[in-house]
Amino acid sequence: MKIGLIAFTKDGAELCFKTKVILEGSGHVCSAFANGRAVDAGLLDPLETSLTLWAERALFTYDVLIFIGTTGIAVRAIAPYLRNKTTDPAVIVIDEGAHYVVPVITGHISGANRLAMEIAERLSASAVITTPGDFTGRFSVDTWAVENNLYICNKEKIRDINGSYIDGEHIGIAGSFPVSGKVPVGVIPCSQEDIEEKREMPRVGVYVSLSGKERPFEKTLAMIPRIVTIGLDCDMETDFAVVKKTVESVLMEYDISVKAVKRISSVDTNRKAAGILKLCKEYKVRYGCFGESELENLEQQSSLYKNAPVKLSGIAERAAFLGSMRGELIVREKEIDGIKIAVAVADWNIIFD
Repeated sequence: MKIGLIAFTKDGAELCFKTKVILEGSGHVCSAFANGRAVDAGLLDPLETSLTLWAERALFTYDVLIFIGTTGIAVRAIAPYLRNKTTDPAVIVIDEGAHYVVPVITGHISGANRLAMEIAERLSASAVITTPGDFTGRFSVDTWAVENNLYICNKEKIRDINGSYIDGEHIGIAGSFPVSGKVPVGVIPCSQEDIEEKREMPRVGVYVSLSGKERPFEKTLAMIPRIVTIGLDCDMETDFAVVKKTVESVLMEYDISVKAVKRISSVDTNRKAAGILKLCKEYKVRYGCFGESELENLEQQSSLYKNAPVKLSGIAERAAFLGSMRGELIVREKEIDGIKIAVAVADWNIIFD
C-alpha cells in the first residue's frame, strides 16, 4: 500500500520514522512528513504546505494516512475532505507514547484494522478496534474480502450484509468456485443447483465470480477474485489503443471483468512493449515476462481447458499459463489485429480460515 505519515513533535518524529521503517520492511511504499517542532528532529521531510492543504491532497494520494499525535488533530485535518467510506483512504492515529494504534476511518474496507494490529504488534502497543466484526471476533464480509484479495463490485451493499449478520440473520455464500475451510457460524454455502432450482436460500449473501454480474440473493454483494493472467504477444510498436481494444474485446466475449485481471505476461523480447506497459499501468496490474527458452520448454506441457488436458501452443498461451502459476486456460490463444492473446486463471477457492 501507499502510505503517508505525519508527525508534529520531536518525539512524534522519532516514532514516525520508526513506523515508516517497519512498514517499508513489510513492502509498503511510505512518505513521512514533519510539521511544526517535528522538523527539528531532522528525520522526516519538512511539510512545505499547511496541514489542511496536505490533508486534502493526501486523501487523493495515499491508501492509508497515519497521524502520530492526537485523534483530534487527525479528525480536524481530514474531516472537510471525507467523501465516502468506500473511496476514502484509511486513517490511523498513533499516540506519541506508542501506547495505542487507532484506525479511525474505513477500518474494514481498506484493511486498516489489520494494518493497525500489525503496527501495534511491532511497536508493542495496543490496537483499538471499534468496528463490530473485529472486536467481537465475528465474521465481517469486507475484512474477509480484503484478506482474500477480492474486488467488491457494489460496496454500498456491505452495510446490508454486515448489518444483517450482526442482527442474527444468516448470509449466503455462493459462486463459480468451490468453498473450502471452516465456514463461520451463520454463513451458509449455496450451490449453483440451489440457485438454478430456486431453492430456499438466505435473503442476503455474497456471490463470487469473474464477471461480478450475478445477483442470486435478494441483496447480493458481488465480488471478483483477482486471479486472471492475460498472455500477450505483439510487435514492440503495437499501439496502446489496439492492445486495449483487443484485450477488452476478449474479456467481454468471455464475460471476464477487468477487475479480475491480476497480471499480464509475455516473452522477454516484449519487456519494453509500450502498448502493453501502458495497459498494465492503466489496469494497475503486474507485468511479467519469461525467457524464450523457458516458454519453448513448455512445448510438451499440458494445461486444463474446459476440464480436459490440452497441449500448450504459442507464446501468449504459454505466458498466460506460467503467469497464472500453471493454472487453467479459459481462453485459448487467438490472434486479433496482429495481437496474440490467451487467458488463464489461477487455481483458487473461496477460502475461510
